[in-house]
Amino acid sequence: MTLSFLLLTAPALVLDGSISRRQLATAAAAAVGTLPFAPLRVLADDDGGFDGYKDRPDYPQATAEQVSALDDAAAKRAEFKKREAAYRKAWRREISNLEFAANDDEFIDAVRNLLTMIEQFGGDTLPNGKGSKVELEQVYVIQKDKLGKNARMAFLQLDSKATQLASPKREGIED
Repeated sequence: MTLSFLLLTAPALVLDGSISRRQLATAAAAAVGTLPFAPLRVLADDDGGFDGYKDRPDYPQATAEQVSALDDAAAKRAEFKKREAAYRKAWRREISNLEFAANDDEFIDAVRNLLTMIEQFGGDTLPNGKGSKVELEQVYVIQKDKLGKNARMAFLQLDSKATQLASPKREGIED
């Protein structure tokens, strides 16, 4: 670091071909002043990396099966994320249909679509967890004064399913 600093400052110091003692002392003081801030890796006598662990005899080498299992798991995760994104998008669309339903029939259709969607996507989770349950409650508060008995009963069926899926006891958390 010190040498590189001197090499960088040398052209500025040697403009006319001569270096005064004052310029040399200033450059040396600046180099020594920056020395405590130099990364310790620069001062080390090795590369500082962790590549040496692979040379140890007790280091296990990854087998082809392990590598392919990792690739398979990555592909499954990518497919799950794509499927989950589609589930969330479809859920938001049906929540919108539920919120802007003009009559009981549209509301009941949206509720049935949401129940069908939950079953199609495994029947064991809501797309945003408890957030989806909160969305349902907010929409119901907006719509409940306009709804007839059949629409309210259909919503209560959806609400009980959502409550069951979003409950903390289902997730293994006890009160």
